[in-house]
Amino acid sequence: MSLHFGDNSSLNSSSVNTITTPAIFSGNTWYHIVVNVRGGNDMDFYINGVKNNSCSYSGSDTSMIFCTAGNQQKGSFGTHPGYPSVFSGTLDDYRVYNRTLNQQEINALYSFRP
Repeated sequence: MSLHFGDNSSLNSSSVNTITTPAIFSGNTWYHIVVNVRGGNDMDFYINGVKNNSCSYSGSDTSMIFCTAGNQQKGSFGTHPGYPSVFSGTLDDYRVYNRTLNQQEINALYSFRP
């Protein structure tokens, strides 16, 4: 699974950073995914509350902006102009925070049962 972050100004490595996990995800199974993005290639990927230390990174963007100009995608999931839509599944709870989450917060979210 790869997730892309950046300033959304174009489709090259100077405007998009990617974090990729080699983890294998089974069909018909729910997963709790957290990605902490501090900037550039400074990201952490958590699966079911556990930090995945085997991720790879690409891109050289230094401007990490969630929302940009009106004609650009805002918080898109699974699609981006010029990229194929590759997400096929269901999202139960999608959140964007204005800060990174610590391990205790990630564990609390993973363990949360309404």
